[in-house]
Amino acid sequence: MNKYLIILSFAGLTLGLSQSNQVTFSHQDSDTPSGYITNNTTGISLAIRYDSDKGAGTSTMVRGVWKSSGGPSDDTDSEYSTLFNLTWNTQHGNSSGSSQFYSGEALTGETHVVNISASQLNAAISSNTSGRLFIHVKHGSTYDDDGYTGIGMDSQTETGGGATHSYLVIDKSGPTLGNIKGFKNPSSATEVSYFSSGSVSTSSMYINLYKIKFTVGSEDIAYGFIKWENISGGSTVNHNSGGSTVTLGSYTYAANVFSGKSSANNFT
Repeated sequence: MNKYLIILSFAGLTLGLSQSNQVTFSHQDSDTPSGYITNNTTGISLAIRYDSDKGAGTSTMVRGVWKSSGGPSDDTDSEYSTLFNLTWNTQHGNSSGSSQFYSGEALTGETHVVNISASQLNAAISSNTSGRLFIHVKHGSTYDDDGYTGIGMDSQTETGGGATHSYLVIDKSGPTLGNIKGFKNPSSATEVSYFSSGSVSTSSMYINLYKIKFTVGSEDIAYGFIKWENISGGSTVNHNSGGSTVTLGSYTYAANVFSGKSSANNFT
């Protein structure tokens, strides 16, 4: 009986799935604040640096999900229900293209950039004007949440299912003026609702014009100014900031917006 020894040789076989050890996010425009998606956002880019070789048979994907608050309970396709369409330029020997799957080859240490357009982001956000858009990179069947950085993705996170979930804040609401405030005593910065008499609910006070009209009666305006205040924190900015000011008590205001106006005139 003859016996044969058969030797099988496989060249370039890679066991396991490639991963990225860093994903750097960036906005494609200069008008969107870090950490946000706004009406000015034209898209985002992801620079993915691979920590092992990726063959042409393994696809990199980017998935997302909108949440009003909190975050996904796990890193699964059912939680990250949106599969983004990606675009990329010619890089590292791979031709430019557009697909939900980036299947180009990548070598250890290489950084490959994929892009997500504003239309793709908006589709995931739907008609929501606020909330959070969570974004997750996936290689093959494995979600990779290591090393997310850039535009706030490293600091805006939630945990769930043993994974870290990074997000961008959605702000697609235009600024609104909820009420007009008058100063009863500027030296102590005491604010009162501006109304001719009595009190008024702040929810019923609004302006639908870009001008505020002041009708001066028998009394001249001693000091007039506009104060813009961030209601969720941050600094107060006075209209005409950097111009002449007046200090009343421990508070400083822009002094020359409506100051010194005489009676029987309208000012806008």
